[in-house]
Amino acid sequence: MQHRFELSLDDHELADLRRAAERDGVSPELWARRVLAGAAAEARSERQRAALQAAAARSGPPSGDIDEILRDIERGRR
Repeated sequence: MQHRFELSLDDHELADLRRAAERDGVSPELWARRVLAGAAAEARSERQRAALQAAAARSGPPSGDIDEILRDIERGRR
């Protein structure tokens, strides 16, 4: 399903959009969709990276009895 999205641009912004689209050989609408999709993907990637960094900061290296740690590792391999 597709939805409509209206965007107001001033004359300079519209001219910039048209020039960029022309450089890439696509319509201004397609160019804008691609830019928005790229920005959304980058935002998702940033959130994922931040989540991984937060998780890494919370967890430290394994601690405890070395024999117990090795047994846990071995159980995970099975």
